[in-house]
Amino acid sequence: MTTELLFLGTGAADWAEIPADDVKFDTEKKIRRRCTTLINGRYLIDCSPFAFDYAEHLGVDTSMITDIFLTHSHIDHLYRDSLLKFAKKAKNKITFHCHKDAVGRIPLESDELDLINIAPFEVFDEIITDDFTAIPLYSNHTVENSPETTVHYVFKCGDKTFFYGCDGAWLLSKTWDYLCKCKLDLVIFDGTVGDYEDDWRIATHNSIPMIRIMVKAMRAKGIIDDNSVIMLDHLARTLHLGIKETEELLAKENMIAAYDSMKYTL
Repeated sequence: MTTELLFLGTGAADWAEIPADDVKFDTEKKIRRRCTTLINGRYLIDCSPFAFDYAEHLGVDTSMITDIFLTHSHIDHLYRDSLLKFAKKAKNKITFHCHKDAVGRIPLESDELDLINIAPFEVFDEIITDDFTAIPLYSNHTVENSPETTVHYVFKCGDKTFFYGCDGAWLLSKTWDYLCKCKLDLVIFDGTVGDYEDDWRIATHNSIPMIRIMVKAMRAKGIIDDNSVIMLDHLARTLHLGIKETEELLAKENMIAAYDSMKYTL
């Protein structure tokens, strides 16, 4: 069984909510939308402002989406209008997986979504189908003025396992302990901050130097091996070079810079 990821948005919050041709650094008409990823045409990670429109533009059959997994409720990851567009198009009622304190930040219509409250190590393994499991883990990120717990995920799709970590900085100890039990085929890291060691955002987002350290540690612990793929997502517009230059830089590090419309098959 193969697992296909389609990246509907790979940018951090400083990219335009509605993309335009004149975005800074857009030298090849490549732009980034806010962060959203689709798994196997059915499972959506986050629901950013332009995600539905871009999915339709790419020819995705959005009626087949069954579940949406929220990492946290910042508006670049959870946008009510986009969420309701997916809900209205779906053949069946979408199941929305989120922490209980995320719901109140974006009012939802109870008859349009099935809500499942998740929390790390409480609802630990969520088996959605016989061949798809979502495991929420603690992330190092906060939602201002809210008790919401933000999460990363480990997804198990058939015989493939991958980590999805946007937004967040250094891996927290409980999350690290769980990952030490995993063999990951793919790691998707928050890559918000560029190749900097002195940016204040490293408290809640990764920089490339931080990712270099975590990748070495994961390799040393056997979480990843030479066949594992390291991918950066959630890239800030103002903290990276142009898209082409960023891709070239990360290629030298044996990492992939995700980009909007990219398909990746595990």
